[in-house]
Amino acid sequence: FIEFMNIVIDLRCLNDYPFTGVGNYAISVIGNLLKLDKHNNYLLFNNTYKVENEKLMNLVSAWLENNNVRYFNAHWPNKFLNFLLKFKFLKLDIFLKKRALFNNVACWYLPNINYLNLSNDVKLLLTVHDLSFHFFPQFFNFKQRLWHWGINYLSLFQRADCLLAVSRSTSFDLERLGLASEKIKVFPLGVDKTRFFKIDNTERLRLLKEKYDLPERFFVFVATLESRKNLQLLLAAWLDLSARDRQACPLYLIGRKTDYWQKLSREQWGKKQEYDSLWKTLDIKILSYVPDEDLPVFYNLAEALIYPSSYEGFGLPPLEALSCDCPVIIGRNSALLENFAGAISVDPDNSRELSNLLFAFIHGKIERADALPRNFICEKYSWSVYAENLLNLIQSL
Repeated sequence: FIEFMNIVIDLRCLNDYPFTGVGNYAISVIGNLLKLDKHNNYLLFNNTYKVENEKLMNLVSAWLENNNVRYFNAHWPNKFLNFLLKFKFLKLDIFLKKRALFNNVACWYLPNINYLNLSNDVKLLLTVHDLSFHFFPQFFNFKQRLWHWGINYLSLFQRADCLLAVSRSTSFDLERLGLASEKIKVFPLGVDKTRFFKIDNTERLRLLKEKYDLPERFFVFVATLESRKNLQLLLAAWLDLSARDRQACPLYLIGRKTDYWQKLSREQWGKKQEYDSLWKTLDIKILSYVPDEDLPVFYNLAEALIYPSSYEGFGLPPLEALSCDCPVIIGRNSALLENFAGAISVDPDNSRELSNLLFAFIHGKIERADALPRNFICEKYSWSVYAENLLNLIQSL
């Protein structure tokens, strides 16, 4: 018999909606972990001064159906809480104890870097998705760089009892920072095969095509519209194609817009307002948000996912696409080559190489079925296995 543990899961990364890669990771891991573990006590910790987003509260309601799970929101202004944590005026485990929520926190699970201060006897598990903020600060604006500085991520990494690297590439990056290899564990991400799979239901495919007025053929890009995703190269490659080729297979950008995307739009069109309609004249269509149930259908219908990112800690969209038998074009770097070695890859600095590939797809020189990597095994990326390994790790601390 193993004595139960008091485990805190930090939900602060789920306050930004729509969810991006980190949020979807946290949802998948937490859901599978709570489904697996009915023995230990869990507290879902959150802090947002505003009302929680509806999607998060729906998730929390489902998780609270487990008798060993509770939820707590401190409802403090984040800047105030972050100040207290940064300058060590507050220890979150002591704060929870004084609120009579948990007498003794055994383990704190942080699904992404954040402001944190704990007592020394509390074990800290921290997931590291990538180190782009350290190695490529040019991808971030001043406010983002200030946030990473405030967290003091190097001290956070050193404080952690175990760092969960999402790939060997990220593990190597952590070692480059001088962190001991013994405290780094490689936990590859998973894919939800109940959502991302090859769809044979022609009616479901037809309904989505009608909903979004999709053409017979199109390319898709799925990610936040930010600098690290190499949108500048993607746009250069796209504009290198003829108007006829672009019309034959338009490009759909699915992702949240950022200041960087606005900058690229201004560079292309000047100080205009209706950028979306202007991009549409170049057969680029922007969808800032696509519901969870629709994204797999996009992958099923698309000619290919274009993902020429400059740097990735893992690369969830290519994994999701390949699970739907959708070919991917990846940047030839970092974890992308590690996870999707057999996929079509491009030099992330060579727009002509990408435009030549797009031309080959459009003109049938590369067939969709033949573009799938032959040695890719989707089944080895499992959220249930991830949760099982995570629980074993927690109980071994």
